[in-house]
Amino acid sequence: MEDPIKTFEYKGKESAWPFCHLEGFGLELDGVDLKKVTADEIDFIKHTLARESMIIFKNQALDDADLLAFAERVGNGKLEPSASKINHGRRIKEIGYITNLMDGEGQPLGFYKNTTDFWHSDQEFREHPASIGILFCLIPPERGGETSFASTSAELFSEEELAVIRPLLGSRVPADFHDNIKHQMVAHPVVVTNPQTHRSYVYVSENTIDLKKTQFIKDSIDVWSGRLFADRVLFPTTTSMPDDYHGLPSGYASKIDKRNLSSLFVDPVKTHEQVMKHPNGLVPPKKSGVPENRT
Repeated sequence: MEDPIKTFEYKGKESAWPFCHLEGFGLELDGVDLKKVTADEIDFIKHTLARESMIIFKNQALDDADLLAFAERVGNGKLEPSASKINHGRRIKEIGYITNLMDGEGQPLGFYKNTTDFWHSDQEFREHPASIGILFCLIPPERGGETSFASTSAELFSEEELAVIRPLLGSRVPADFHDNIKHQMVAHPVVVTNPQTHRSYVYVSENTIDLKKTQFIKDSIDVWSGRLFADRVLFPTTTSMPDDYHGLPSGYASKIDKRNLSSLFVDPVKTHEQVMKHPNGLVPPKKSGVPENRT
């Protein structure tokens, strides 16, 4: 097989799929039917995903079984149901539903809350987080609903910055609505490396903790660093949203007026500077908050 990253072609196919690079990172592929991809095409997709970090497949018509079959082929075959039972599909529980639609009895068809309507890294609370996530839009809303993605490639950081964050850990515990997973604290290195491509990525959120720079949480024996790198991590993962929140105005962070971001957050995680200035301790947000970080 030729290097698909350089040619976007592979033996056995007469011409390459139409593609375009997206702003910042990622790739958009057209002319692909994910229900009919061959083994060579799956290999091509894996190589391309490893290089580009994100692929958008346009014009797909997939049901739950199709999504399951594609996920098993493009990943390592190990699929986990959502950590929240309300997400589980009615027929295939590994397919998670995120929707505000109700069934005939007025019960939610899936996860309907806005607790993921801000920046986050999926599955930080799992001991072994998934390496690939797949989203399929079935019914787009009339307004809002866009998903913004951010590249965390270590290539975007200077060597000086990487030297600071490589020793750090990010810790997390499941939220109270995660009722399909063991509730325990886990910690992951802030800088992780893909064993196949040997490329490094920064796995950083407001739960990143530097054990050399901590303060006690008020009225607790637990410690925290606050939100490190607030200038880089623009969207605090743990926060509440205003009642009139209708989503971000753009799918690209580069097109968002960052001066107005603070108006979207209610009780966000305190910044590192705020935490360090209060020797008597501050408290985490009421919503989820900071997990137990013990020295």
